[in-house]
Amino acid sequence: DVNIASALSSLNKSAIVTPATNSFTQTISTSNAVDILWSIDSSGSMSEEQANLANGSSQFFTALNKAGVDYRLAVNTHDAYDCKSLRKTSTGSEFIDKNTANAENEWKLLSQPGTNDSGTETGFYCVREANLVNFDRTNAKNIVVFVSDEPENETYEGTKQYNAATRRTFTDYKNYFLSTATTYFAISGTANIIRPDFTTSSPSYSDPDYDCDGDGGSASGGAHFKDIAKSTGGSYASICADSSSWSVMFDEILRAATGLASSFNLTQVPIPSTVKVNVNAT
Repeated sequence: DVNIASALSSLNKSAIVTPATNSFTQTISTSNAVDILWSIDSSGSMSEEQANLANGSSQFFTALNKAGVDYRLAVNTHDAYDCKSLRKTSTGSEFIDKNTANAENEWKLLSQPGTNDSGTETGFYCVREANLVNFDRTNAKNIVVFVSDEPENETYEGTKQYNAATRRTFTDYKNYFLSTATTYFAISGTANIIRPDFTTSSPSYSDPDYDCDGDGGSASGGAHFKDIAKSTGGSYASICADSSSWSVMFDEILRAATGLASSFNLTQVPIPSTVKVNVNAT
């Protein structure tokens, strides 16, 4: 009850409390099916990071199989010229699942797309435009993992972004990702300053965390990937850290894969003590 003064005691005196009602439809039953798309930077600086991702996967596969998850894993790149298509396994499949022979070896193939693609990485565009017809299942939870050691670049109508082109804003992409009912994760740089418009200058000189260097490699940017992960209930790991430290994020991916059938985003930041939940209108 927002009229109870004690519930508002910790708020700033100038805060305005606005009542709101959100309605959601709960999925009827849970499913242990999860489709995980890994969107991996394939530019010239990613050799070490791709190797870390490939070599650090054993614990992830072990956890997936132990939990009995009905999983599919697919990979695309951040190069706007070829990222709409998913990478293929040695047998021509667009994904790895629990029945894939030599799954870890196939993952090492998929997760190392090479370093010869464009240096204009377009992860947001590539995830939005990826052809998932043969990958996505209607009864499966959807998870996306961004992997990049560079800032986020922008594309326009399937081509590389140039100065003369109209650029979309970060908000446009964020609103799209929020509408997909997908949980996003990020293995990226450590930057924190959000650039709201891709035409604005880079915040590299004002963000002390814009660059990182560690056992896992070096990176710049990452703030936009981190924000999407946070906003959709996912989490983030520094790509500069040793891949063994990514286990926390892998655990959270597994938790998302085996968790609730539905998750809901409120339209306003709630005061916990004032929240009232009605199920079936009662």
